[in-house]
Formats: sequence, C-alpha cells, structure tokens
Amino acid sequence: MEKVSEAEVVSVKEKSDGGNVNSDNNKYEEVNVDRKFDFSTFFNGNWKYLVVFIFGIVLTIFTFSCFGGFSDKTAKTLVEVNDNGISAGINKVYDSTVYIENYKDKKVSVSGTGFIYKKDSGKAYILTNYHVVGSSSSLKVILSDDNSVDARFVGGDEYLDIAVISISDKYVKNVVKLGSSNKAVLGDTVFTVGSPVGDEYRGTVTRGILSGKDRLVAVSVSGGTDDYVMKLLQTDAAMNPGNSGGPLCNINGEVIGMNSLKLVKNEVEGMGFAIPIEDILAHLDTFEKGDSIKRPYLGISMVNLNNKDAVSYYGLSKKINTKLDKGVVVENVQKGTSADGKLEVGDIVTKVNRKEVVNMAYFRYELFKHEVGDKVTLTVERKGRLMDIIIALREKWYLLSFFLIFFGVLILLVWEILIGKYWKIYIYYLFL
Repeated sequence: MEKVSEAEVVSVKEKSDGGNVNSDNNKYEEVNVDRKFDFSTFFNGNWKYLVVFIFGIVLTIFTFSCFGGFSDKTAKTLVEVNDNGISAGINKVYDSTVYIENYKDKKVSVSGTGFIYKKDSGKAYILTNYHVVGSSSSLKVILSDDNSVDARFVGGDEYLDIAVISISDKYVKNVVKLGSSNKAVLGDTVFTVGSPVGDEYRGTVTRGILSGKDRLVAVSVSGGTDDYVMKLLQTDAAMNPGNSGGPLCNINGEVIGMNSLKLVKNEVEGMGFAIPIEDILAHLDTFEKGDSIKRPYLGISMVNLNNKDAVSYYGLSKKINTKLDKGVVVENVQKGTSADGKLEVGDIVTKVNRKEVVNMAYFRYELFKHEVGDKVTLTVERKGRLMDIIIALREKWYLLSFFLIFFGVLILLVWEILIGKYWKIYIYYLFL
C-alpha cells in the first residue's frame, strides 16, 4: 500500500465527509498510515507559531530578570539586614550626641560635638575634644531635643586632646555604650554623628569603614610646628569642622573612638582620625576628678636636627658634626632640672629607651609614655660619639616649688635679720 502523509489523510477525510465516495454504505475506506513525524512538513506549515512561542519565552525571562521577579525575596532580605543594622546602631547613640558652643566675649569662638557617656548624682558627663572646650568656663550644650543647657569644664589634657564637661542630667535620658577599638578590624562598618560647620547641620550622620589602626599622626598643640604625636584610628567616614569630639561607632552603636582631626590637602579625601576609646578610658577617672596628668619634665629646649635654619639660628651648627638626619638637638639646659649635668648643648638625642626619635613630636610622644619618677635611657650623639645617658624624670612643677620655697625662706630670713621680730612666722613657714 502506498504511504501517504498526515496532510493527505486529513484531505481524504474531508472528501469522505462530503459523501462523494464510491461506496454503497456511504463510508470511506480506512487507510493505514505511517505516523512518523515529518519535521520539514511541520516547519513549513507552523514556523510562524514557533517563532512567536520562542519570542514569548525570551521576553518573559528578560522581564523577570530586569524587575527582580526571580530574586525579589532575596533582594529585600539583604536590604533589610543592612539598613536595619546601621539604623539600629544610629538610634542607640543619636540622642546622646550633643552640640557644644564655647563662648568668648559673649560670642561663639569654637563649636564642636560631644557625647554623653555617664549619669551620676544629678550630673551628666560628656566627652569631647580639648581643642573644642579648652578650660573654658563659658560653655553651652544643645541636646538632640533642642534643649540648651549650661555646661562646666571638669578636666582634660591638651596633648591627648580629651576633655570632660558636665551638665545637669535633668533633660538627659540616654547615654552611649562604650565599646572596644581593639576588637574592631579593618573594613568594619563605622559611622559618626556630629555637627559639621555648625548648628545648621547638627545631628549629621556619616558612614564609612575602619581604614587603619595605630596611625601615628603629628599634631600641633601650641598652634605652630607639630610638637606631639597621637596614635589614632583612621576612617573614610566624612568629617568636617564641627565633627570634632563626636563619637566614632561600630555598626552596633558602640563608641570605639572620638573624632579628633582630618588630613586636609587638595589631593586627599576621606582621611579622618579618631582617638581610640581605650586611650580615653585610661585617663577618664583622672579627668572626672578634675586632676591633670602629671608629665615628666627634662628641662631642655630643643630644635629638630633636619631644620637647618633653626640649627643655624641658635648657633648650633658649630657644636655638631654628624651624618645623622633624624633626631633633636639640645639648644639649652635649665639649671637644677633632671637634664642638668646629664645633657649638653649640641647633644643630638636619637632614641628614648631604644625607640627612634624622628623629631620633637616623636621625642615628646616617647617621653610622655613614662611617669614622674621613672628612669629613661636617652641615646645621644655627642661630638660624633654615641652614648647612652640614664635620666630620672621629674615633674615640671617640682622645680618651681623648689624655687618658691627657697626664695620664700630667703625673704623671711632677711626680714627677720632686718626687723628682728617675726621669727615665729619664719619658723612656721619653714616647717609648713
């Protein structure tokens, strides 16, 4: 039997339905058909439908990809985790961050930020930078709810750039939680709350990462040449004038540092620095009591070795003969101080307890690690020869007290000799 296609079978059926087939019973003869699928015939008749079908599938996939139809649930989850995490941390510290105004002659001379870390006995204690408040007695604090209250300087230190001030706790509800910078790692998310460029932008939040730890940054305390070194945290969270004293927080809203300064250069962006919270806590009890840090005093004047103009100006060029390019040159030694009889004019100090001294800033940094009464070893080049000199450290006021007592006794002694009475006063003063 001749094989026919499926199309031909259909044609046959259509003719048989018409009744024109040669059969007594008006029925068509059933045809045996080989039903093997013919692709060429199918495509010739249905290619348009196939193209539309494929185009529809492609369009569907493209639409879902563009509008997140396949990953909508995942995307929402990621956003919620990140945003809620940082927002929750901000909420923990925001109300405890304050704006500080330092007044001079009834005008705001300096402004900055601070954060409330403690409430005790009707007082709320605020941490901020020393360069924001100094030792001023005319301070105003504006809280997050816009209440303005008088503040009092409690204690601080200009070299550490740390200060504590206090206000009434009447309007204070929350205090910050102090965390740990030691546990923080590079790349951690951090944020800060502050008042850049004044009251208008009070409560500004900026976000970044922890960019560095243990950065040694030379700073100016006296307002002139860099004269001290601070060990700081580095972050790219935006900082501007007015952010000084504000909290640097981890993603949980725990304070890990206090903003202090930023690197300002035309070609530099995103280099802000904060004092580690551990360095603050080490001196917090002292500042809360109103006491100052007792620092050692050598009793010398010095200039940087690499400052050729200063070396020449003080007439030190003739006293030194060295190939060194780092260190400090002794310009003067005060009588009766720790350095008297130990150091000489023209000595080049290169190390303090084996730690290299680059300049005066690093010299003070290494010296101030020690306390009054400690002994330090100074590595000194004198007339081309290196030597180690051990010096016992004293407090600066030790010398002043000595001279006050000495001249006080001398005056009373002269008074007694000339006038001949008041010897009882002299005896009392001598044993006071």
